[in-house]
Amino acid sequence: AITHRFINDELDRLLREYAMNGGTLVGIDAVELISGGIAKRCAKVYGVLAPREKRLERIMAREGISRDYAQLRLAAQKPDDYYRENCDAILFNNGELNEFAALCRAAFEEEIE
Repeated sequence: AITHRFINDELDRLLREYAMNGGTLVGIDAVELISGGIAKRCAKVYGVLAPREKRLERIMAREGISRDYAQLRLAAQKPDDYYRENCDAILFNNGELNEFAALCRAAFEEEIE
C-alpha cells in the first residue's frame, strides 16, 4: 500500500513517454499487477504458471537457495487458481526459455491483430 501510488505514478510517466514516441502496445511485468490495481488499466492480463517442481528448480538455481527455503517461498505465493480467476489468459512456462518466448510473442501478436 505504501509503494503502489509511487509505482502507478512512475508507470504513468513511462507510458506517457512511450506513447509520445509512437508506442502503441506495452507489456507490463509486475508481481502485484492485480492486487496493486494496475490490472484494471490493462486491456488483457496474462498469468504465467509453471509446474511446482519446475518453479522450485528455477528458484533454487536463480537465488542459490536450498530446496526447503524455495518451498517456503512457493508456499508464500498465491495459488494457481488466483491467477486463473483473475487473468484473461494463462501462459504455461513449463518448457525451455525459447519455447516460452515464442508463446509470449504469439500472445502479443494476437493482441496486435
